[in-house]
Amino acid sequence: MADDLAPWVRELAAGFDVAATTEAVVAADLAAVWPERIGDDGFAGMLRASVEENVTTLRDLLAGRIPPGLPDLKRPTEFARAQAELRLPQTALQHSYRVGFLAIWERWAEHLTAGAGPGDDLSTALRDSTRMVFAYQDRAMRTVARAYARVDEALRDSREHLRHGIVRQLLADPAAPPPDRDLRLTLGYDVGATHVAVLLTGGDTLGSPVAAQQLRYRLDEHRTVLWFGRPTWADTEDLAEALDGTTASVGSPAPGLAGFRATFAEAEQVERVRARLGTPGVVTIADVRLEALLGGGDPGKPDRAARFVADELRGLADDGPEGERLRETLRTWFATGSHVGTAKALGLHEHTVRNRLRRAEELLGRPVTERRTEIQVALRLLPLTRG
Repeated sequence: MADDLAPWVRELAAGFDVAATTEAVVAADLAAVWPERIGDDGFAGMLRASVEENVTTLRDLLAGRIPPGLPDLKRPTEFARAQAELRLPQTALQHSYRVGFLAIWERWAEHLTAGAGPGDDLSTALRDSTRMVFAYQDRAMRTVARAYARVDEALRDSREHLRHGIVRQLLADPAAPPPDRDLRLTLGYDVGATHVAVLLTGGDTLGSPVAAQQLRYRLDEHRTVLWFGRPTWADTEDLAEALDGTTASVGSPAPGLAGFRATFAEAEQVERVRARLGTPGVVTIADVRLEALLGGGDPGKPDRAARFVADELRGLADDGPEGERLRETLRTWFATGSHVGTAKALGLHEHTVRNRLRRAEELLGRPVTERRTEIQVALRLLPLTRG
């Protein structure tokens, strides 16, 4: 508090050299924090105006000319906003204040020491004024940090909004896309790479990093799409590891702008199939390509899968315990290739297997050896048609 300072200290503070101190701080800041800005007169001018206001305000506080507290800081907050607009890191702003106030304190300590008389309590004066200097630094830094953060957040929101609009346009309108270079600059992502789209449900964080470019697009409150771009995808092991524990629908690798759209379309197909089947965890297009190919619940399209299943399985598609037992037996028989293998796999007697297969043929209206491929596909698609 200024009232705690001795009158002789306040008197010395009134004569503190603001101009010389400002130049010392500007030189120290440019050298330590922004050496690449040396020679940039516009930047140095904004820095100088900010420092001058801080030094003047601190001098007036020490001199007791203004009440304790932090008055409005016009130039420092303007400079903080400018740094945010120039996309200079906030760590540089904080570093600047530490360097600058150390330079201010050193000049103040020299000024106070040189002006102290034989009877003056220099130790107490240094202690109390030092507390004021660095209390002011703390308040000023918090003020400018808030100004920086507000501008930075607004710019981030604006950039994110722009990126979101571009991605939405790319997905909706493939005609006449902008050149890849322009897209890369705007999106921060190379659309000419080879892409894998991942549609995450219920979260947007991964368990481990993936060595690839990444573009994030929020579909809605619960779903986020991540594109991962590489020159080529020899394998996706690190991506699979990163997705472990998530609920994710994954497209296949595809190159260029067309691939950017194609892998996303596949991820959406996987998501629709997942919704119909209630499948948890990570599901790739390779896992459900057949289901996706035959409809998979695509909006606005006939449910080809349901019609195919009904035509091929007939009565074998009916709900109920008998139907499920017969289908399980038939799936196992197709997989093992024999009555003996089926009986062993299901823990049944061979006669039971024969009886079940005979009953399945009655419901199918033909032998199980006829249209074998179609029956196997229909058995696989049946869960997709439920509900």
